[in-house]
Amino acid sequence: MAGAVRPMVVSERTQAMPLIDLSAITRETWALLARTGPGAAAPPSPGLNAAVPMDGAVAPADRYAQGHDIGDPNHGIALAAVPEHFFDQDKWNELVSSLGSREKALHRISHPDPAALVYMRRQVAQQQSVAGAKAREEERICSLIQNFTQEFGALLLNGQYVATGFQPPSIERVTIPPELWRDLTLDFEDGIGRGYGYIFTHIRIAKITGISRQGFDVSARLAAWLIERRARQGSELRKTLVEVAYREFGDEFTIRVFDAAYRQVYGRRRGRPRKAAE
Repeated sequence: MAGAVRPMVVSERTQAMPLIDLSAITRETWALLARTGPGAAAPPSPGLNAAVPMDGAVAPADRYAQGHDIGDPNHGIALAAVPEHFFDQDKWNELVSSLGSREKALHRISHPDPAALVYMRRQVAQQQSVAGAKAREEERICSLIQNFTQEFGALLLNGQYVATGFQPPSIERVTIPPELWRDLTLDFEDGIGRGYGYIFTHIRIAKITGISRQGFDVSARLAAWLIERRARQGSELRKTLVEVAYREFGDEFTIRVFDAAYRQVYGRRRGRPRKAAE
């Protein structure tokens, strides 16, 4: 009969073909999906000299100026130099060797694998195949990176080191409270930390001296207290915060320390604090 539609014949071989090869999904694929979203067109690849915009329009620090051979402990260690100063050197060299270069290792610790990729990779890792062996190797690398970041974070939480950075558009270097540090995602390549609604650039790590330790502890705890109170109570008058902080911190409280913490958290010295970003 003219014009009849012939039925499609699907062979058993076609039906047996998997729709998705889990072992072929790469970190780059997931990163592209995260940037463009499902169904969106992939952006054109920039040239070697093209400027790549960043989320939040934050200008990254010069990663070469922060190279691993640049790091004066007296002025603080740049994030890009952290591996040689704070990581277990045997394990760090193992990671560099596994990935082929220091630049690739620094990139991997700066860009953790998406949770979906980790889940699918662990499924593949259970297979006794070439793809399974490759997935298990990636899991070993991922475990190394996780240990690095956890041990480095612990150093900053134990009160021996202090992290500082800029909060754009301000160019005033401020202290990052230890309580806030645990919520930051670090980009070691560009010296940036993001989290809890904050962005810090040009981050540096310095050892706390005995002379400055007491003042730092109070200022950092006050800043962390202001952050937590704002999350619970919303915007409050500075006068109210001063009164409550005085009751909370007692003899440790001074207006000078409060002003420093207040300026760090709210970006101003007086008046009603700005509302927290949604």
